[in-house]
Amino acid sequence: MNGVDFSINLIDNFSQTLKKVDEKFKGSFKKMSDQVKGLSSQFGNMQTAIAGIGAAAFTKKIIEATTNVEKMQIKLAQTFGKDFGAGYGSMLYDEIRKVQESSEISRNTFIEYANQMKFVEARGGDLVDVMRQMSDISRGNEGNFATLGTALNKLSQGYSYSEKMQNQFISMGFNPLLEISKKTGESMGSLTVKLKEGKIGYDQIRAAMRSATSEGGDFANLSEKIAATFGERLNSQIARFPDILAKMGGSLANRLDPVLMVVK
Repeated sequence: MNGVDFSINLIDNFSQTLKKVDEKFKGSFKKMSDQVKGLSSQFGNMQTAIAGIGAAAFTKKIIEATTNVEKMQIKLAQTFGKDFGAGYGSMLYDEIRKVQESSEISRNTFIEYANQMKFVEARGGDLVDVMRQMSDISRGNEGNFATLGTALNKLSQGYSYSEKMQNQFISMGFNPLLEISKKTGESMGSLTVKLKEGKIGYDQIRAAMRSATSEGGDFANLSEKIAATFGERLNSQIARFPDILAKMGGSLANRLDPVLMVVK
């Protein structure tokens, strides 16, 4: 058996080990297999792929997924660690990951806005719950998610809720004034006057988001309902794969190290 064949067998053996990690991840492993087949097709076969990019580069591509996860955890730790403790970043990442798996919003976007929304925790709020509400209201649209995050950031700094924000929110199907009216009984006319006078702020908009995403609200559990479709269930399984690799990254590297010694 030559060095390249040995490396391919080693990778295949490790792939078989991954399949035994947890039965619920079968879907993601199937997708991984399909992606590997696609890579093989692109280069002709796996042997050509390894020879073409080099064993070290091939190993690097496998490890990149784990590195990305680690970078996200480090960013959260840098943002929140000083005020909330050294382990808070990793804990927050795990909680955000669970929310993201039931959302069409990418994990990178979740982490990006989590790092910008430290003010939620500083105000005694639950950042993960806020991001869940943002995912529901945005209906899985990255642009709408960003609009919500940007608006909350401004409101947290003391800006008043503006007519521009109101129009942006209405365009995504979310009317905070209507939610406030439903909860408080205050008329839309009165709330509109307050809007124009700059008398609506962060706390009122957060209350409107909670109302819209609570049981009976127009956006209640919307992300989970979307995620329940077949295609999104498959995407959720795929989204978990980098985390599996992150947990097994050391083992993966140890198993592939001999390949670098054989395939040169």
